[in-house]
Amino acid sequence: MTTFTTEDRMKAYDIEDREDRERMLRDQNRILAEEIQVLKTRLAQANKRAGSWEEAYHNAMDTMSKMSRARP
Repeated sequence: MTTFTTEDRMKAYDIEDREDRERMLRDQNRILAEEIQVLKTRLAQANKRAGSWEEAYHNAMDTMSKMSRARP
């Protein structure tokens, strides 16, 4: 029969704790990477919408300018 000392048990707990922490950190990193990808996609979409709004604004201003020049 093998007898484990307190020191042996503490080493085993430390190894388990370290493995649990590493697993938890890997999971957190995976989740954060997914969230970053979602945010990058949303940012790209927002930039695209902002560009189209800017273009629409400039087109509207050009039209207003042409209309004001066309009035007698």
